[in-house]
Amino acid sequence: MRIFEDGDHGYGHVEYDFAEVVTGFEVFRFEDGLAVEHRDNLQHKHDGPNPSGHMMIDGPTDIVDLGINEANRALVRDYVQEVLIDRNLHRP
Repeated sequence: MRIFEDGDHGYGHVEYDFAEVVTGFEVFRFEDGLAVEHRDNLQHKHDGPNPSGHMMIDGPTDIVDLGINEANRALVRDYVQEVLIDRNLHRP
């Protein structure tokens, strides 16, 4: 569905048809042209949408707004620091 690359990391939303259809979010880290780390999360299609009504692969597949990559990185970096690390769950 989607594949992205950023430095030595690759990310993808994929759909597998094993004995049943599952959707995956894949994260790879590469060194010297080899995959040295891999993480994934699989969602069975029959599990249905999440509480917001979406599945893992909903949404557009065209990549747009490449000019705002650095702003998006800063937004995510700030979120991870403030919410996930500092545990500040309240908005000012």
